[in-house]
Amino acid sequence: MSRIKVDVCAGTHCTMMGSMDIIASIESLIDIEELGTDCEIIVNPIPCNGHCEHGLHSPIVIVNGKTITGADSETIMSEIMDIVRAEGCL
Repeated sequence: MSRIKVDVCAGTHCTMMGSMDIIASIESLIDIEELGTDCEIIVNPIPCNGHCEHGLHSPIVIVNGKTITGADSETIMSEIMDIVRAEGCL
């Protein structure tokens, strides 16, 4: 089984810019994993690591080691689905 690790910053600036919406979107995808995927999606809210430069690049999300700045739900869901397709998890 392949794993997709998603670290979502839960610091103040990232939260104000929508990181909790991103987590909710990913969790809704996990809830419908009856799609038959062989990928495990692991979502980790992480504390601020300072990469957003005081909100300038918020929210910060790291998907399997790839850092995405100014992230939104659509971008992150697309990144996850690209990994799912590439891994043959569908």
